[in-house]
Amino acid sequence: MRRTLLPIAALYTAACLTANAQVLYSTGFEEFNTGSIVNQFGWEQQLSSSGGRGDGSIVDNFARSGDKSLKITPISGTGIGSNWWWRYSPHDTSASPNKIIRVKWDMYLTSSSVQGAYGIDVYNGAGALTRVCSARVLENNQVQLIYFENGTATMISNLNLFAQRNRWNRFRMDIDYTTRTFKVYLNGVDVDPNGTYPIQYSAGPVFGDADVWFVNPDGTANDSAYYDNYYVAAIRAVVDGDVNGDGCVDDADLLAVLFNFGSSDIVSDVNDDGVVDDADLLSVLFNFGSGC
Repeated sequence: MRRTLLPIAALYTAACLTANAQVLYSTGFEEFNTGSIVNQFGWEQQLSSSGGRGDGSIVDNFARSGDKSLKITPISGTGIGSNWWWRYSPHDTSASPNKIIRVKWDMYLTSSSVQGAYGIDVYNGAGALTRVCSARVLENNQVQLIYFENGTATMISNLNLFAQRNRWNRFRMDIDYTTRTFKVYLNGVDVDPNGTYPIQYSAGPVFGDADVWFVNPDGTANDSAYYDNYYVAAIRAVVDGDVNGDGCVDDADLLAVLFNFGSSDIVSDVNDDGVVDDADLLSVLFNFGSGC
């Protein structure tokens, strides 16, 4: 058995090292201390000017994988309030062949009498601070996409796709800086299979960060949200079965799925259903050689 595993491990390591995708930031929050996430490992916070906000703290009693996650807890106030938590992880798509930014995260929303809106808010990384695109789950659990044109936000809320409360949901956002469009997936389902939405042109080619974003409607939300397995990478292409994002489905992708088989690894979970299993393995095998 050892004679078999050692060469496979060596191949897996070599394949990962030669992959063309660039991981900008990845965390399951295990390395954090419990308590406020602010000022830990480069994370910052922005508060709205008024209204109810939220507390962002690392907890060690609930997670999708490991022991820790980031918990967002609403704080009562007067009027609507928002919070953003982020870690700056810039990538210049104009100077790299990896022109697609992939953001993946797990999110667990609790049910309550007054629910907030939780998601990811993407910003540029050069010049004046500019929003790129956003995705969030509204108070009624409906997924909403937001795109920006000339500073004006357009909200798409009639997508008929809902996140489930009191369970983990896995999200994926692919931002293509070549076509200047983005798509979002919830538990492996395309939020809008009929098309894509534009990213804000004035944001430029430099990705800055993907904020954890919370909106407290009327300052009275009394639910909470947990974020786990936050992952941001610059990839070459979107190809079914391509785990490492180098645009080619090959041995590296097969080995990644095999080594993480049975886990909830967010990178090797090709179909984003929350577990690395036969479906992911079959996706790699059926698409083997694609893009190469």
